[in-house]
Amino acid sequence: MVVGLVGLEMLLGERITTSADATEKELLKIKMELPNRINDLLPRHVLENEYLVSILKRFLDPDPEKRHSSAKDTDVGTEGLGAVDKQLVQEGVDTEHARNISDYLSKLVDPMTDRIVYGA
Repeated sequence: MVVGLVGLEMLLGERITTSADATEKELLKIKMELPNRINDLLPRHVLENEYLVSILKRFLDPDPEKRHSSAKDTDVGTEGLGAVDKQLVQEGVDTEHARNISDYLSKLVDPMTDRIVYGA
């Protein structure tokens, strides 16, 4: 979920909440509602990329069983970041920033378990 929160804030260009005094309960409520609020939060040009929106919703899903189970899972398949990258390349709009996201994710992977290591 952390990757989803960071990704969403990057796409928004601002923090999800500006309240420094938010309680843990308030923050949990915000996190639980995010997947259903994506269409209201993201700019229209981002919403046009169905792959990206689908992946972001999966990153933000409150149910851990519905999120990606490993870094490899995050990158491959029709619901992975690789699909977004392929789409951007095909449309001729891939950027160094898009490749940097993939590089960043690869640094969070524990090579022994192929799982994302939080706090790395």
